[in-house]
Amino acid sequence: MRSRMKGALGLILLAGLAGLGACDWFEDQRPEEVTVLVTGDAGVTVEVITSKKLVAARTETGETRVQLLEADTAMVTIPWSETYNIAGDYRFFLQVANPDSPDPVVNAEVLLDGKSRYDQGGILREVPFRFLYLFNQRMGAVVEVL
Repeated sequence: MRSRMKGALGLILLAGLAGLGACDWFEDQRPEEVTVLVTGDAGVTVEVITSKKLVAARTETGETRVQLLEADTAMVTIPWSETYNIAGDYRFFLQVANPDSPDPVVNAEVLLDGKSRYDQGGILREVPFRFLYLFNQRMGAVVEVL
């Protein structure tokens, strides 16, 4: 009798815990918007490339290559921000590059549904800041963009 009570109590406790944890299981975890914030030396112009239409693959060495199928390129003056709707695509690429400014200090931050997912800053020279998001996929550092 006592072991049945313990077993029943254990099942009730387990079901209760599973019910609490399952609440997130049924929510749609896909982000709907991306916000890009580019700050740093005020008045500096940087090149920003964004894309929601892309394919990405990892090489044998773990590096990531990205092919942009469609992209938007803009010369923007710091500080700058923009929000993009990625619902339906659930992927996003950002590149912030220095076209010709002498060693500007730049910070690029990316928020997915308001949560910071990327925050890179420093002197922006030859190597651009790059961010790649693909829902439910882990990718390494982007080394090549086609």
